Amino acid sequence: MKKIIIVTFLFLNACLLCSCKEQNETQNIPNQTISGELFFKRISTFPSTGIPKREFAKMKFVYQKLKEEDSTKVNERFLYLEKLNQYDLLEKPSLQLKRQKDTLRIFLSEEAYKKIKSYTLNDLRQRNKKVEIELKAQEFEKNILFSNQITKIKEVDGKTPWQL
Repeated sequence: MKKIIIVTFLFLNACLLCSCKEQNETQNIPNQTISGELFFKRISTFPSTGIPKREFAKMKFVYQKLKEEDSTKVNERFLYLEKLNQYDLLEKPSLQLKRQKDTLRIFLSEEAYKKIKSYTLNDLRQRNKKVEIELKAQEFEKNILFSNQITKIKEVDGKTPWQL
């Protein structure tokens, strides 16, 4: 009985240390300032409001079946979703920013998303406006960014960048 208590205690301590280490690593990621224009994609496999965990579980089941049938196929899209799940970003809302050379998807806190969710492609196009955004973001890995602080939102004249 005494051994079981000791083993359980050691196991719980190890779990606690691992979770603290992971949380500290996330907190130590420096913020970077990113700016660009709000970008819209008409047909997107990734909704701006995030993917519910139950939907992700269904996709994971399908992916496992596909993987069993043909293990040589590498599904980069699913691996990306796995990473988002790992960083607890899967259900977070997101935006896309068009920069000079690329387009970035940045995941947002609910508070930050409230600042931009009212902008729609149709409205901006009708008024011949675009939205310039500057924010502070943490980059967990390449192309996996999170922001809880939008520092500037400015509506200006011009064509809103978008893609089918």
